[in-house]
Amino acid sequence: MKLYRGIIDIGRSPVRNEVLRGFVPMEFNAKGHQVQVKGAKPRDPLTAPEVLVLRKMFGHDAVRELAEIGEAKELATQVRNRLETKYGTKVVESVFGIRGAMALPKALDLSAEEDNEPADDPGDPVDEEVVAEAPAKRPTLKLNREAASA
Repeated sequence: MKLYRGIIDIGRSPVRNEVLRGFVPMEFNAKGHQVQVKGAKPRDPLTAPEVLVLRKMFGHDAVRELAEIGEAKELATQVRNRLETKYGTKVVESVFGIRGAMALPKALDLSAEEDNEPADDPGDPVDEEVVAEAPAKRPTLKLNREAASA
């Protein structure tokens, strides 16, 4: 089963939390450059089934920037047990069905991920062309106080 690193967006604007999974810890060397910690392994990498469960929970575009980083030594039953413990049996069954109904995927097709990039997210930076076309000020109504008092 393949392992992946990626970013998981939990929540939406204005409160947004990005969780990094599968990245190698970094440290600063004596010259102040950021380097990988020697001998460190990726922290809490994602498996293909876990990506699908997270997408079911938070939406397809919530798991992004996936990259393959290695091979898991866990058996499919161990992965399923871990997912059920972590996310709940009902969530896992909603993605894969009851035990034995569907085999867990061993890998993701990352080439299809790049081709089907989601549309702009409301939390994305503002498109400058659209802002340039927008009116500079909102029109306001002025009250004619003399006409109102008469």
